[in-house]
Amino acid sequence: MNEKLAYLAGIIDGEGSIMYVKGALDKRRNKYYYRVILRVANNDMTLIQWIMDNFPNKWYLEHKKWRGINQDDSYILSLHYQAAINLITQIEPYLVSKKIQAKIARLAGYYHSLLRGKPGLKDPLQPVRDKLHYWMKQANYRGKNSLAIRKQAGIVTGK
Repeated sequence: MNEKLAYLAGIIDGEGSIMYVKGALDKRRNKYYYRVILRVANNDMTLIQWIMDNFPNKWYLEHKKWRGINQDDSYILSLHYQAAINLITQIEPYLVSKKIQAKIARLAGYYHSLLRGKPGLKDPLQPVRDKLHYWMKQANYRGKNSLAIRKQAGIVTGK
């Protein structure tokens, strides 16, 4: 077992998010753009720096300054597109609470690769991408009826 991958999976489970975002319609190409995003937010820059040192990628670092008295500054580390899918695939065996999101992200990456390099075509996989986007939204829903919502979407089975 790779301890660093397992540790990163724990960070993602606790402080991170895996998203499949639907962008705006490109009217010239007549299709929507989708992207997989892996994001970690934390107040401790040491943890953020550890991630960037141990998993070199094209990370995007955002620094949020808070003006409140009892609030610390926070750091948001993001990874997009294929780099995010590659890292999600590596940590997926160690994930616990975000395992469903990781599977959806891998599927989204697979379908994205099918149309790479084919501009101008109407996206024949639009219904599939929309369904994956819907599942990711339901999987990331947090609230009182989150389990019922996931069951209704067909993401979770059982009790």
